[in-house]
Amino acid sequence: MLKAFSLAPNSIVATIEHHKHRLRRNSINNFFSIASIRRVEPSIKEKLERMLGRWQQGAGKDGKVLHMHTVFKAYASDVITTYAFGDCFHFLEEEDWGHSYFSSTDEYFKLTHIFGHFPIIMKLVNNTPLWLMELFMPNLSEMGGKQMVSRINTHYC
Repeated sequence: MLKAFSLAPNSIVATIEHHKHRLRRNSINNFFSIASIRRVEPSIKEKLERMLGRWQQGAGKDGKVLHMHTVFKAYASDVITTYAFGDCFHFLEEEDWGHSYFSSTDEYFKLTHIFGHFPIIMKLVNNTPLWLMELFMPNLSEMGGKQMVSRINTHYC
């Protein structure tokens, strides 16, 4: 069981020692206070209205299947990333609701059991240049591209 936590040894979930876990948990408590949630409520409502607006404007009217799992992933992702980082990837505005990104992350997470046994493979995949990933692992390139943008944006903020 502890072996699985070696992928993220500094995470709150993986912390075994009570005192250290409490310190880490306390550092994020303000994110989940009632006042903080109330401050983000207008953003949550705005994204909900955007999602519902797309439904009313014709999602499903053209005969295409609307995959609700992807739609709700797009909504949750846009809300959470806006709250945590101040901006999002705007999946609610994409034609496919971010389906290509979510399928890319699904492919990545299918590899986690391999990463647990061979951590060097995870390091290789995570540090692969985007152009090489697009060439050899196109199903992961969408996720890699978004991560690159995230790193650049958070580095300069």
